[in-house]
Amino acid sequence: MFCRQMQAPKLGTLGWARSPTGRLSKRVSVPVQEQGKNKEALDKKVELVGLIQQIGALMVSRQWLLATAESCTGGGIAQAVTNVAGSSQWFDCGFVTYSNAAKQGMLGVSAQTLAEQGAVSEATVIAMALGALHKSQAHVAVAVSGIAGPGGGTPAKPVGTVWFAWAVKDAAVDSGQQRFQGNRLAVREQAVGHALQGILAHLEQAAN
Repeated sequence: MFCRQMQAPKLGTLGWARSPTGRLSKRVSVPVQEQGKNKEALDKKVELVGLIQQIGALMVSRQWLLATAESCTGGGIAQAVTNVAGSSQWFDCGFVTYSNAAKQGMLGVSAQTLAEQGAVSEATVIAMALGALHKSQAHVAVAVSGIAGPGGGTPAKPVGTVWFAWAVKDAAVDSGQQRFQGNRLAVREQAVGHALQGILAHLEQAAN
């Protein structure tokens, strides 16, 4: 009988360090590549928090409320917003409408729109954004529907295709499509960031 020895991946080097008081403690040295990834993730998080704080300042100054209507991001926009302290002053609610039935029942998207245009379409996200405004106390709404992957893509709508809509009460609805690269997590994260950037842009435009 033969046994093959498996070598564990090198995640870091475990050692010991002595504190100024002479006490020994464990120390793990993280590879430079991992340090770079950690720093990049931290920078993105700091950037996202700063973006949300800008949105919050503008929303509070107008005494406005925000609602989100999400499909492929699964509540990621609402989570990002409510992770930031003070968001209770300007965040009203979030609708996670993953299925077509939920889009119809919670946001009033018509069966005809879904049948003719599909869940990932301009018409659907516009209806989602308007439905979020109608079903909430919000003055601003963002809607997102897309294909995060790894399956579900088509030649016309490949994986990474995401539609967005931004609606401000008593104003025209704006919409747009993006095609993001990367795995499922990367697509969802990019969609959250783009949705928030769009909210900020519309708030700044409303101020002018």
